Amino acid sequence: MDLITAEIIREYLLTVSEEMSETVTRTAMSPVFNEGHDYSTAIFYFDGRQMSLIARATVVPEHIYASMASLEVMLKTFESGFREGDVGLINDPYFGGSHLPDWTIMKPVFFDGKPTFFPVVRAHQLDVGGPVAACKNAYAKTIWQEGFRIYPLKLVEEGKTREDVWRVLLANTRLATDVDNDLRAMIGACKIAEDRIRTMIAKYGIEEVKESVGYILDYSERMFREELASWPDGVYEGQAFLDSDWGGGHQDININCKVTVKGDNLTIDLNGSHPQVEGCVNSPGSNTTSWLYTPLTAIAPHIPVNSGFLRPVTIVLPRGSVVNPDPPYPTGQSTVCVGNQICEALMAALEKCVPQKVATAGLDLTFLYNWGVDGRHGNYFLGLDYIASACSAGATFGQDGWGGYTATHCALRVPTYEMTEIQFPYLYYRGEYVTDSAAPGKWRGVPAWELEREMTDARDATVNIFVQSYKYPLRGYAGGKPGCGNWFVVNPGKPDELFVGSFLDRSPSPPGQVVVARSGGGGGWGDPLERDPAKVLDDVLDEYVSLEGAERDYGVIIDRKTMTVDEDATARLRSSRSAAAK
Repeated sequence: MDLITAEIIREYLLTVSEEMSETVTRTAMSPVFNEGHDYSTAIFYFDGRQMSLIARATVVPEHIYASMASLEVMLKTFESGFREGDVGLINDPYFGGSHLPDWTIMKPVFFDGKPTFFPVVRAHQLDVGGPVAACKNAYAKTIWQEGFRIYPLKLVEEGKTREDVWRVLLANTRLATDVDNDLRAMIGACKIAEDRIRTMIAKYGIEEVKESVGYILDYSERMFREELASWPDGVYEGQAFLDSDWGGGHQDININCKVTVKGDNLTIDLNGSHPQVEGCVNSPGSNTTSWLYTPLTAIAPHIPVNSGFLRPVTIVLPRGSVVNPDPPYPTGQSTVCVGNQICEALMAALEKCVPQKVATAGLDLTFLYNWGVDGRHGNYFLGLDYIASACSAGATFGQDGWGGYTATHCALRVPTYEMTEIQFPYLYYRGEYVTDSAAPGKWRGVPAWELEREMTDARDATVNIFVQSYKYPLRGYAGGKPGCGNWFVVNPGKPDELFVGSFLDRSPSPPGQVVVARSGGGGGWGDPLERDPAKVLDDVLDEYVSLEGAERDYGVIIDRKTMTVDEDATARLRSSRSAAAK
């Protein structure tokens, strides 16, 4: 095997994944796809025994890592029943899925009569039935109260669409036109990938490609084992909390994480985590595993991400817990909650082992849904306002928080205001960072994001709001402070003003209703008193930090007239605070 060829094949498959992603963006109808990019594309390889992730693009991490479980269930379900031209579909959380809106489309690509490569698109369908639009039922006590479950099935069989199945799927969504189009976009992306893979095989031959894939997986495994071997052996524990499970009535839901580093192996044990709950936050095993892989890939960004990377990792999940529930417990919000808390608990454990590598790698939750009739044209609308949940990025060693989403999820995009106002009866007044909201640290988190918008010409409209991380905001590391937490205010300054720090379930949303959403940023890293005063001054000049905040949070005194750092006064203040802290 030629190593240069193997690397060319690795990069080629990454490029194919990117082309799949671009195909979805350009051909899908739903703004969840073409604006928010709440989907992921990947290519998997099956050697006859084991399914392996080879390449990925536009990655929402819990999509792709969980897709491995989806494919394994699909293969087990059909065994040798796959044929050329088949396309499979799955969404059931208890059969390889995560939550019901995430649909996984896969297409086996055959060589020598065997399914060998599997292009996959996993994407968030905005509505898949159930009693509440967008499948966000705060009072769901079972998965059947959330939406339509899809057991592994063939959507296309030997190149022919199963029209009866297709009609059943469209009958179980409020957005049949969108889903119809988006499914075709997902299948089209897989077909393009099949063409590109066949071109690759024609050029290099199937045996050389198989050997190259083996090398690609082994290389990532070797690199991650070298990384783990550099960590100090030991047992490290972390914990994180979810505010509540909303309508289920549970508060302070804990995730316990014990990490054992031994040589070049890593064991992650979530025993001691909260028992499964009646609310919609239970995380099925495939979703939990995804949220454990996410921080691991974040702390070793120099290693190509594929299944070889994951080989040194052993995961232990307690049955009947919020991180590995039994059916039919609901799972509707698990892809963020308790997914984020699983990620944070692992990072909290790793902070005690490799503190310079940890940071915010998860997402908190400020979700806002509206549905009703758009008075401009009389059509039904259902909108998820991604603009309200833009900020989760925290700091890490050597780097301030940046951008609209934490780095591991930055394939998600903040939709444009203008396009969203065209698609939905909304009018946006502002979207901006909030002064003095960035989590202090030697390196600070991104400031919180605040959105204000009005419902305009709508009839019989409803608003559904979900909030987490108000009580337990995203944590800071190595002495950095936590983020500022999330909340909503409905009709601010009016007699009927309503503060929402947990959830607002199916409330009327008449024209003129104004909603303000705050999405707190991630945590800081390191002691704020060690932040370079020049960086604090820059933040003041950029209005991220006020003069009062510079003194309060960082111990930096800035002269109001000259707008320069008073170095002597700063040194005295920091020295006195450090002495008081001891």
